Amino acid sequence: MLKKTSLFVVIACALFACTDDKSKEKAALDEVIKIHDEVMGKEEYLMRNKMQMDSILTPGPVNDKYSMEQKVTISAMRFKLVAADEAMSIWMQRFDPELKGKTHEQKLKYYAEQKKAVTRLDSQITVAVEASDKYLKEIKK
Repeated sequence: MLKKTSLFVVIACALFACTDDKSKEKAALDEVIKIHDEVMGKEEYLMRNKMQMDSILTPGPVNDKYSMEQKVTISAMRFKLVAADEAMSIWMQRFDPELKGKTHEQKLKYYAEQKKAVTRLDSQITVAVEASDKYLKEIKK
């Protein structure tokens, strides 16, 4: 009887630990996905600013009102928008949410690294969008 009870306790603990591991993995993955979703919400602004800058950089009489210095600045800001967008695309292509065959510790470490990476991307996109917003408003006055 004691052996059966001990065996039951061991099995119950193992199942609980496994369930706890899975919930920790899911929570870590959910944090990464939440940040990713916030970043993707900024994509609209990034594309809007990029399109406005493309329009200004397109040769034509409408854009003659912009100085060469302004166009150089716009080109540099556009580059930052494109670089941020491409960095996000690369991250998304490489991100593996399933991590089949990996241990619990490997998964948690990977998700922590990815959280840092996507947070850096969020910052990169935010800085590029805010700077381009400010500059576009300034030159269109």
